[in-house]
Amino acid sequence: MTGPNLNILSSDKAFTNNRHMKNQILLWLVFTFLIIPTGAYSQEIEIDYNRDRNTITISNPLFERVLKIDIENSAFYTSGFKDRRNDYEYWRQGNDEFMFHLDGKKISGNKQDKQFTFLDHIIQDGEHQSKILKVHLKGLSNTAARETELFIYYQYIRIWPA
Repeated sequence: MTGPNLNILSSDKAFTNNRHMKNQILLWLVFTFLIIPTGAYSQEIEIDYNRDRNTITISNPLFERVLKIDIENSAFYTSGFKDRRNDYEYWRQGNDEFMFHLDGKKISGNKQDKQFTFLDHIIQDGEHQSKILKVHLKGLSNTAARETELFIYYQYIRIWPA
């Protein structure tokens, strides 16, 4: 399971007329997950930020996804995505949470590339009993991510049976 791949070309010339945008590209990634509740599985979607473990856990009775804020390695990635009924792990280590190319250089959130710092997160209620997690990252200036601000949206939507 690999995140979305995007190719983005930027030109510093394009931003020189606007000092606030120079060397800064805002990229929005949206991940939407459909959760189909039935009977006993129709409970709330939970999003929990654990500051001690530097994780954000998104779960319902069926699935649990753990996002790791790896401060030591300047990274943000999924460290686990499992079926809670049988503990089957869907996520394989080494997969990128996101990856794209900026001016021909690979940008990713994995701990090998060490390119991003975690700035903040916001949890919101969405329409139709959905939950939205917004994660704000910023590229390190000495990397290919060069201060790129990245907003990743995870939306978990309930779909009721017809």
